[in-house]
Amino acid sequence: MMRVKIVLAAILLIAISLSFAPAEAGEAEKFQFVVMGDNRDARPVVQPEIYRKIIQEVNLLNPDLVVIGGDLILGYTSDDSLVREEWKEFKRVTGELEMKAHLVVGNHDVWDEMSQRIYVEECGELYYSFNYRGSHFIILDTELVGEMERITGDQLKWLQKDLNKNRKAKYIFVFMHKPLWAYEGEPGEAWSRDVHPLLVKYGVDIVFSSHWHTYEIDYRDGIRYVITGGAGAPIGDYPEAGNFFHYLLCTVAEKGVEIAVIKPGNISEEEVVRFADAQRHYKVRTQCLSYPYLDLPLSGQSQIEIVVDNPFPDSISGTLNWDLEGFADWEIEPPEISFAVLPGVQSRLSFKVTPPKGKELWYPTPTLKAVCSYVAGKNPLLIERDIRLVPNYECERAWQPPVIDGELPDWKGIHPLLLNKRYQVASRDTIRWTGPEDKSGKISFSWDDKSLYFSAQVTDDILYQEGKGSKLSKGDCIILSFDVGDDPRKVGKPDEFLTVYFFALTKAGPKAYRWYPSSEEGVCSAKEIKLRIRRTYKGEVYEAQIPWAALKAGFTPGPGTVIGLDIDLTDNDGGKREGWLQWTPGMMERNDTSYLGRLILR
Repeated sequence: MMRVKIVLAAILLIAISLSFAPAEAGEAEKFQFVVMGDNRDARPVVQPEIYRKIIQEVNLLNPDLVVIGGDLILGYTSDDSLVREEWKEFKRVTGELEMKAHLVVGNHDVWDEMSQRIYVEECGELYYSFNYRGSHFIILDTELVGEMERITGDQLKWLQKDLNKNRKAKYIFVFMHKPLWAYEGEPGEAWSRDVHPLLVKYGVDIVFSSHWHTYEIDYRDGIRYVITGGAGAPIGDYPEAGNFFHYLLCTVAEKGVEIAVIKPGNISEEEVVRFADAQRHYKVRTQCLSYPYLDLPLSGQSQIEIVVDNPFPDSISGTLNWDLEGFADWEIEPPEISFAVLPGVQSRLSFKVTPPKGKELWYPTPTLKAVCSYVAGKNPLLIERDIRLVPNYECERAWQPPVIDGELPDWKGIHPLLLNKRYQVASRDTIRWTGPEDKSGKISFSWDDKSLYFSAQVTDDILYQEGKGSKLSKGDCIILSFDVGDDPRKVGKPDEFLTVYFFALTKAGPKAYRWYPSSEEGVCSAKEIKLRIRRTYKGEVYEAQIPWAALKAGFTPGPGTVIGLDIDLTDNDGGKREGWLQWTPGMMERNDTSYLGRLILR
């Protein structure tokens, strides 16, 4: 008998209230449960409105139980009181559920020993199992401190014993945060080697994960592997590849387990996005077309080269054309190019660009529109990308490392980059910048084999800094964002490694705070950064020595090395951040590393 049935529905499932008589011997008791994941917001101590909406709908559906697949809070802060506050808000909102919720640990919930201890105190066990009406539920922890992205050691031994003990359950469901089976390298290999065979042996029916903000399903050796990460965290731009807010309603019966994929407001069938289709779609969107880059400063005519890469077994074809509406002072030739690229081949297409004359070039910029046919029977994809204007900083070697004392005579002869122009000012709300005397900065870098050195002379009429941890960015501070990895101008999967630091003069003295690393593993503590900040009558002077290990473990610099860089100077004149000056719109404005400038080691 097939255990998979596709649920087909065309209207919103408003309320389902079913009651069943006690199951007879040998029958599976009928029940329903909801699965959702990644409900955290992009802001601390906030739960998204979409998550609140989902809770309301789940209460109308009235399932027997709910499993929430991790990333329950924003986390990633060293401020334990802030973590407690986030858990308090999560419990308050989630407490509106009218049925029991079982929690899964996510990487935003546990990222170090402190956060793991708090999670246990606030939420309970890290991994566990329970039975319900003849079915067995297993909750695993992919974020266990010291064993991140692995099911190994004591947890693996526990899993084997638990599966063996409950092997007679009618259905077995496994839940975890990260979809380790889909990972490349050791995490995916370890899953295939150590865990998947156990699940097959003991007849696991479905594995649920979250982490990726998408919905996808795959089938491996009779097991359904489901990714569901659409309960409120920031969602992607490609609904065709599973980027839509959703949750799952699972109906367990004698004949099988049905999964309804529910967008708040409507229902989709289980196979609305297949894993293979989603992966191909993502590759077309993100890996087949390089970005249009122009290095700053521009002088006269320049050239943009677009690389079209085809990693698929079939040819891809389409057109590239420029949308110059509103950009009459730009000239781009030719305005359109057609392409057809064979499997495994790259094609390089060039355009001559003459930017506007007589003014400093900045955003907005013209948009390149690519229409790409990538598989038979699918509608062509439209991909839009505006020109990235890339500032470059030539970082000179420090043959004599500067003394980190808050004085800058060591920096004579090192050219600074300047943040002092109106077009460099940005804000979430109304911009109140009145000129360089209000807020501006001169920032310089140098390097040697051990460290990156940084200095800044900041002009600031009023210094205001009342925060700590992640809240430093609400007051006056400098934010440095480093992307250590492949040059984003290449096509293919980037080796992106983003690390963001806040530097601020607080009441307790100078503070360096790491807000978001791509991975904490192996990255040295922010305490290893030597930092001095002193107040002057015009503003502040910053000076720091940043070990390369604080940017990426094992990173080895050398002449010609390129590091993605963004710099933001926040401005707060008392009570509320009024805006910031930015070297690029990459982090604070666009949240996209493809806009970052380049720190080039010389």
